[in-house]
Amino acid sequence: MLNTAIAQDTLSDTVPQKEKVYNVKWKYELPISGAYILAPSCAFKELDKVAKFDESDVLKLNAADVNWFDRPIIFRDPAGFNKAHSLIK
Repeated sequence: MLNTAIAQDTLSDTVPQKEKVYNVKWKYELPISGAYILAPSCAFKELDKVAKFDESDVLKLNAADVNWFDRPIIFRDPAGFNKAHSLIK
């Protein structure tokens, strides 16, 4: 029994106790996190107002001026443009 008590004391001395790695300061972190969540949603609504385009804008695009990864969109049939655009609204 004595050996067990000595072993436990020795073990508790050598094994580091679990410490808090990070202390949450709700006073600062909650408002900042809320701002980071709400700001993009408001910004994207404003971006939608500014970034409107219509069929004529798409038809005016020159394939050489468009990024390579966006180029396939230019060559799609524009007949479905109005239907696709109405689904966004």
